[in-house]
Amino acid sequence: MSLFTQPQRDFAEAVSEFAFANPFQPDETSRLLRQMLERSGPIAISTSNPERLIVPGNDELGKSLSIAANMLNNLTSSLRSGSKLSDKDHWLYQDLILVVLYYRFRDRFLNTIEQALHSHEVTQTNRSSVDYYLDFEKQWQFFWNDTGIQNDAHYSCHHTFACLFQIRRAHFCINQFIWGNASLIQQLRASIWQSIFTHDFRRYGLLLYDRMEEITTLISGPSGTGKELVARAIGLSRHIPFDSRHRRFREDFSEGFHVSNISAFAETLVESDLFGHAKGAFTGAVAARTGLFESCKPGHSVFLDEIGELSASLQVKLLRVLQNREFQRLGETQVRRFGGKLIVATNRDFSSELAAGRFREDLYYRLCSDVITTPSLIEQIRDEPAQLLPLVRQIARRLLPDSDAADEVTSDTIRWITHQLGPDYQWPGNFRELEQCVRNILIRKVYRPLQPASHSTTDLVDSFRNGDVTAEELVSLYCASVFEKNRSYAATARVVGLDQRTVKKHIETLRNSQ
Repeated sequence: MSLFTQPQRDFAEAVSEFAFANPFQPDETSRLLRQMLERSGPIAISTSNPERLIVPGNDELGKSLSIAANMLNNLTSSLRSGSKLSDKDHWLYQDLILVVLYYRFRDRFLNTIEQALHSHEVTQTNRSSVDYYLDFEKQWQFFWNDTGIQNDAHYSCHHTFACLFQIRRAHFCINQFIWGNASLIQQLRASIWQSIFTHDFRRYGLLLYDRMEEITTLISGPSGTGKELVARAIGLSRHIPFDSRHRRFREDFSEGFHVSNISAFAETLVESDLFGHAKGAFTGAVAARTGLFESCKPGHSVFLDEIGELSASLQVKLLRVLQNREFQRLGETQVRRFGGKLIVATNRDFSSELAAGRFREDLYYRLCSDVITTPSLIEQIRDEPAQLLPLVRQIARRLLPDSDAADEVTSDTIRWITHQLGPDYQWPGNFRELEQCVRNILIRKVYRPLQPASHSTTDLVDSFRNGDVTAEELVSLYCASVFEKNRSYAATARVVGLDQRTVKKHIETLRNSQ
């Protein structure tokens, strides 16, 4: 005879579906919540001390989870009294345990996360013992000990604790770093969740949790659309094993995200930053240096921004890292291993880069196993114009702790955007520009966006033919013309064949002369 009645099994299956769904797909999670509620009706809870699991802001979910918790307690008591659990229902019983334990410890997980990310003593906080693991272990043992059944070997107590903590951490990081409620942003959050856990969470927990470093994530999108924030959400949400003996995580998740901006340094410095260097490897290398790949431990991530700016020689070296997980410090022959995950970002069109031969095809196909695209601000506004208001309000509230003052700046900003910029303004600087718009309104109650350079190709050709510009002015005009097209100093520098800083100087000189 099965431990579950048919109504209980139907409800447990609904709980299991809800638990393993992507939480950032609102339509799907709403459907699954309705399904849970519908199937909870026939469930009778026979206990003198019914348990209530509280989910702030969602009474319906709290009700379903409370029914699940009480049903699980009753099932466990029945097993301890000699009832049997069939192979068919083993997974349902195990899934109920995962769901109930997650929501019982959800707030304590969150407290640990916030302390680690916001404390001035991050390392000390994150390396100290997680004392509530003892309570978790006690509850875990209640569900399995003396029940006559064995839990799956992949779901040991300490592994389950690590996975549930990772789930809470991913929820927190995605919501913390990705702002807005537009449908495109909801899709972005769901895509980030899949990058962390894949589309099949059960398979991830059984087989992939310690192998995700083999999959590189490529984030593409225009400048100013939050690619680094996406990378940070992924990097800080990676699985970190839990050491049950010492009651602590084996690595500090809050220190697990390492950043390098390819376009910010000369080639030698980029190489040293990534791979490290030996003493005397180049002029100025007065001591050996550990690079990011060497510093990145298992469970940590390296984020390479503007990967399209990587030189041909460094593309070859990066390819070796991705193929063999091996690298050498600059000026050394010793082979070292990279144990972390690589996340890269670009605002370039890789189709054009590959066609022009500026980016290696074999490297690209090592980078594109997991691709996320960040939407531009104008795409979000066109999709849902009403989303501009909550975005502005969120920026204002981060600048001003006083909510009334923040609301006043929000009103001033929306009024300025509506009457001065209009609905057709393209927001070329994307979210980064919107932040500066709010800051300008806060300080001066005025925002004057950067005007595109008024130097068309015709102007450039006419000036050249008329012979009425100096060579210096001609270069400045050319830089401005290219910049007007692509809105990127780095991309402009690549096209005109000059250093990025030189390009910026020419454009700023031309603007100041107008």
